[in-house]
Amino acid sequence: MRCSLDKRPFRSKFIATALQLLIALALVSCGGANPDQQLEAAKARAAKGELAAAVIELKSLLQEHPEHAESRLYLGLIYSETGDYHGAEKELRRALELRIEPARVLPTLGKVLVLQGDARKVLAEISADATQEPEALAGILAARGLAHIALRQPGEARASFDKALALKTDHVDARLGNARLLAGEGNIEDALGEVDRALVTAPKSTEGLMLRADLFRAGRRMDDARSAYLSVVENHPGHVEALLALTSLAIATGKLDEANGHVASVRKAAPGNAMASYFEALIHFRKGDFKAARDAIGSVLKVAPKHLPSVLVGGAVEFALGSQELAQSRLRYVLERAPANAYARRLLIASYARAGQTHKALELLNPVLKKGTKDPAILALAGEVHMQLNDYERAKKFFEQAAALDPKNAAMRTGLGLSQLAAGDVDAATAELQSASALDGDRYHADVLLISTHLQRRQYAQALKAARALESKQPSNPMTYNLLAAAYIGSNDIPAARRSLEKSLALQPGYTPAALNLAQLDLQEGNKAAARKRFEDMIARDRSNVQAYIALASLGPRIDAKPSEIQAWLEAARREGPGTIQPLVMLARFYLQSGEPKKALELMEQALIGAPDNPEVLELTGQVQLAAGEKNRALATFSKWGTIQPASAQAAFRMAIAQLANEDSTAATNSLRRALSNRPEFPEAQVMLADVAARNGRRDEALKIAQELQRQNTKSPVGWIVEGDILMLEKRFGHAVTAYQKAYSLSKSGPIAMKLHSALVQEGKSNEGESKLKEWLKFKPDDVPVRLYLAEHYLKGMQYQKAIGEYEFLLSNYPENLVVLNNLAWCYQQTKDARAVEIAGKALRLEPENAAVIDTMGWILVEHGDVQRGVELLRKASALAPKTPQIRYHYAQGLAKAGERTKAKEELERLLLDFPKFPGSGEAMKRLADLRGR
Repeated sequence: MRCSLDKRPFRSKFIATALQLLIALALVSCGGANPDQQLEAAKARAAKGELAAAVIELKSLLQEHPEHAESRLYLGLIYSETGDYHGAEKELRRALELRIEPARVLPTLGKVLVLQGDARKVLAEISADATQEPEALAGILAARGLAHIALRQPGEARASFDKALALKTDHVDARLGNARLLAGEGNIEDALGEVDRALVTAPKSTEGLMLRADLFRAGRRMDDARSAYLSVVENHPGHVEALLALTSLAIATGKLDEANGHVASVRKAAPGNAMASYFEALIHFRKGDFKAARDAIGSVLKVAPKHLPSVLVGGAVEFALGSQELAQSRLRYVLERAPANAYARRLLIASYARAGQTHKALELLNPVLKKGTKDPAILALAGEVHMQLNDYERAKKFFEQAAALDPKNAAMRTGLGLSQLAAGDVDAATAELQSASALDGDRYHADVLLISTHLQRRQYAQALKAARALESKQPSNPMTYNLLAAAYIGSNDIPAARRSLEKSLALQPGYTPAALNLAQLDLQEGNKAAARKRFEDMIARDRSNVQAYIALASLGPRIDAKPSEIQAWLEAARREGPGTIQPLVMLARFYLQSGEPKKALELMEQALIGAPDNPEVLELTGQVQLAAGEKNRALATFSKWGTIQPASAQAAFRMAIAQLANEDSTAATNSLRRALSNRPEFPEAQVMLADVAARNGRRDEALKIAQELQRQNTKSPVGWIVEGDILMLEKRFGHAVTAYQKAYSLSKSGPIAMKLHSALVQEGKSNEGESKLKEWLKFKPDDVPVRLYLAEHYLKGMQYQKAIGEYEFLLSNYPENLVVLNNLAWCYQQTKDARAVEIAGKALRLEPENAAVIDTMGWILVEHGDVQRGVELLRKASALAPKTPQIRYHYAQGLAKAGERTKAKEELERLLLDFPKFPGSGEAMKRLADLRGR
């Protein structure tokens, strides 16, 4: 059946039939351009197939002569021909109002109503008693028969057609109606016989010729169908439905340029035809131009939002463009109305799988799988979904079934190879990938996987052989020589590797993967300058090479790059690639790690505009929001991620972190359990669940989790860290030291070093703890969190000179780090260093509304004798942070130094009432007593 906007197998009264009646009754007059002459001109254009021009002529005529009945009738007939059924109904009803004989209007009006889905209106409004004229009555009965077909009343339809044929044995519409009934019963050959009898009476009947072509197509006689549609166009140039059918056939056979030509002809004949836009979208989709396809299908859905084929194409387009939420909405709409549509089902399953919503994918898959489907595409999708669930054995079985049903499908053999790899059956995987490579023609996905598999297994001779085979397929692809180089590196043939990588760059000078590999070789040889120069040269040739900046930033410390240089490269990548997400994400991560979450948040807000549903962007955005203190926004961000990927263990884990930040341990526990149900071996979630259990008094449960972690991976420090954390909560510091030492022996790292230091300090072994931290920083001097931790430890212990040393080191690399500037200023002040005011001023210029920074500056000024300025700043800090007792205490002290003893006393009284036991409360009480005593 050909495709039309309302999917009903009927068409309108055709102009050829109408013309005979109109010409017989037309009034011909002499003289100038009167309405009748204009009507004849419109008819002449229509006869040439220039229907759009005929419509323009008629509209012009009716503007000047709105009551010209014959023109109304003829315009209605043209609209019915071009598929503008709403316009046709309007004009035909107007013709009736202008007293055109009902016998000339009602048969076509009946068909138009059926085509609009108003079959019941036909039966209600167009009675068989409307006329006694046999031809017209037969036409009305035929129209009523079509309405009965639309209402699935074949018995009544046949009775109407029989009555029509009794009135006029060769009535074309009645015979064609009977042909439709026969076709509906599956009797294609008998239906063709009825059509042939109708065409004997009316050999140029558009409807007859079209139905004949449709029946050929229904019987899968595609060549006959194409010839028949071309015959329609030959007899009736510009026939829209025939051109649309030819378009559909051309698309189905992959003749996309021919299809484009037919669409252009439809546009010429009927510029506003929505089906032309539908097929245009389909052509763009088949060509892989998904953005153009989105524009074209959007224009259809504006006027026909319920047209299922267009909704389906719209879903496919959004799937291809990565807008899975919109794709799923459209595909669900199709499946709800057409549950048997296999393509919509497959695509919706694939969309759920791509979005990580494996449970939804399984809900659609399972009923089909239970029926024992033989659809290789469905079986391959089942394989993909089970791969995501880490159920590699079942995934392998599904791919095996798919490959057996379609053994020459390279994609399915590649999928089978991947599942075998995941299941650990590497030999079988290699064999499948070799088969897929042989089937894959000029494409190379299977080749790349095969080479990668050999490289991972250190089978460098086989990798070389496979890479050379890829070279014969893809001799001009820089990736080919990058893979070849990897095989040479594995074989320790470094000169050959360098030659391959240089060839890769000769083919594409800006190909960063090859440059990165060359840089790695340079670094292995100790030539940091050469590694760096490769990308600097790339940038010198093309300052817009975003990937070169990113590569430099990723090499970072390995090429002795300072943090300020890494920042500059990432800023350049952001500047040169304004629509690129990666530089924003990397730069935001840089600022987050540098303790500047607000700068990171600005960047992630930009990233969200370009990628609002990207899980990586949502994850980092939520992390940054938490670091910036925006806890509720972080909850909303992680909630959105969880909605997009409800089966994501990581999304549930991040939500738990945000819930804990909002002090909702019950909700966090539920989120962590959900994460672990999706991924049972998830150390980060297990660690957090143990911590939550321990803090809520469930210490035995927490210890069980720690021991389970130790059993899961004997070489991992995680279980020992969790045990140490629980023991710290129980104040069993010596045992905690033992656990952390075990963890540190398994994996030396900054976080473990900090935990071990803390336990040792609590155990009274501060010097030993400090030596552990220094040992770590000697190994990794740029570890900002550890250095900040050590500096703060010195600051709390009033070891100001030691703290100054750490903060000055940090400041040399991070000159605008607010925490470093603020704390360094405080340390300078405690050691009477005159630089305190200068450093505090820098911090204040960076964050003029930050209460902690204002407090530091205010207190330094007070102690430097600039009491009035200092107290003003302290007053502001206290107003900004009324829940920070230390800031309020500084304000009270400032008031006392300024001689405002009463205000100082009142402030201290309020402070101690609000915070009776804050650190320093004892000193504050003494100060208050002094103020009261004088």
